[in-house]
Amino acid sequence: LNSVEGLEVSMCALSSTYWGQTITVTGLLTGEDLLQKLHGKNLGDGILLPAVMLKNDDSRFLDDMTVEELAGLLKTPIFPVRGVIELIESCIKSRD
Repeated sequence: LNSVEGLEVSMCALSSTYWGQTITVTGLLTGEDLLQKLHGKNLGDGILLPAVMLKNDDSRFLDDMTVEELAGLLKTPIFPVRGVIELIESCIKSRD
């Protein structure tokens, strides 16, 4: 994606303080995990995150924090994406 002119995407590996450092499943990261690891960092124009991190058909993480609450605390928009196609579409929309 970084080869697209005017688009810069950074990936961030996170661990879970909620479940323990040995958990390596993306779907088990909580809103609090994200808040602790991303607070105070330069997050650019927004955060793209795998929708698998949210409860089924909901905007809540496993700790019941909502995407909207986390976005407010981090002061940046959050865009849950379901797969590569939505990831690319979200990146293109952010450039418009």
